[in-house]
Amino acid sequence: MDHEEHCRSSGKGRPRRTSQNQREKARESVPRRARKGLAEAQRVFLWFVDPKIVSLAQYIREYFGKSMTINNWNGGGSFNYRGFRDDSFYYKWDSDLSAYKSKRKGKLSQHRMGRAIDFNISGLTCDEVRDEFLKNEAQWLEAGLTTIEDGAYAPTWVHIDIRYTGKDSIFVVKP
Repeated sequence: MDHEEHCRSSGKGRPRRTSQNQREKARESVPRRARKGLAEAQRVFLWFVDPKIVSLAQYIREYFGKSMTINNWNGGGSFNYRGFRDDSFYYKWDSDLSAYKSKRKGKLSQHRMGRAIDFNISGLTCDEVRDEFLKNEAQWLEAGLTTIEDGAYAPTWVHIDIRYTGKDSIFVVKP
């Protein structure tokens, strides 16, 4: 089954109208740089955050009944790039070369495509959250979760994304 057939048969992947509440929650998924400046620039960043990841984040909050931290820079915290990541995360200007130079791997990251978040759930370890996803895999797949990052690579945060995997199980990545 190809991606388009999967979307038609499961109902997933269909465009949805985003509510005002979803747009507000999407703002938590953008870096500080996106929130500074003109309102138009803010809207452009929000266009790149997939509404399905915003809905999934809200579902996770409701499921666990606890607070979830994605980006917290707006409250004085240090988390800034745990949702959408723009080019400033991956490149820096090199004045000697008069060009942008790569500063990180992950140029094809789901974060860059607005389809991933890293987070913590208050009162739970990251392993407890990942274990819950795998224990109730069918429920989480139905909710749209397709991928988590192995705890050995993400010991202090939980990474999830909604990429198409073509699998009937949660894909555990080891970047």
